[in-house]
Amino acid sequence: MNDASIYCRGLILAQTAVAALVSSRCYEGALVNDPTLPAIAFEPRSGDFIGPVQQWAFDVTCWATTRDGAVALHSALVTALSPLSTETQTVSGKILSGIVVEGSGGAEPDPDTENYSMTTTISFWMAI
Repeated sequence: MNDASIYCRGLILAQTAVAALVSSRCYEGALVNDPTLPAIAFEPRSGDFIGPVQQWAFDVTCWATTRDGAVALHSALVTALSPLSTETQTVSGKILSGIVVEGSGGAEPDPDTENYSMTTTISFWMAI
């Protein structure tokens, strides 16, 4: 897990409403085999170095056993992170700023597991 992934996971789990639903079930990459749901999986989408800061974007997928569960987890994530766009957050000693939550579709069933997921993109700036 790279540093930005560690901070992304920390940012997600620092949101009380999200942690109440997933506890510590927030994974980089694919979900673990036979996961306890609800859970979150995230993957780095891009990372750019601009002077003394890095800009990172992650695709974040909210998983649950029901459509309503996936929607509730996604809603908790978006609701918690959206107001942070004008604030800074300190996660594991690093200052994150310019947090933006973009795009999402409806909750879709996974044909293999029959679980539901919703994906959104989170981006932020991080001092190096």
